[in-house]
Amino acid sequence: MKPTLYDIRIQSPLTPGETTTPKALIAQAELSAKQSSGLHFEIYEMRGIEQLGEWLKRLDDEREQRILYLAAKRRGWDLSPAHVAAVTQAYDEAMSEIQESQI
Repeated sequence: MKPTLYDIRIQSPLTPGETTTPKALIAQAELSAKQSSGLHFEIYEMRGIEQLGEWLKRLDDEREQRILYLAAKRRGWDLSPAHVAAVTQAYDEAMSEIQESQI
């Protein structure tokens, strides 16, 4: 049986010389984003996109970058430049609202 996009082994952007799966990386990014979001979707989405984007940059192999990018997209993480810009704007607005409510 052919492995799914989520289960293809790729180099780990965290530990040189080791391999992992897109599924494991996405789950780790989601858990980390959840823990630091304070129940704000804009913060959750920004943290997840930042983490996945950083890992994409660390991958040397273009094929592996594409695999992680497509797996993330299938899971609902749109890492396209246009979406990242929209998420950044929503995050900035949410942070401003949070700061204003604390004054």
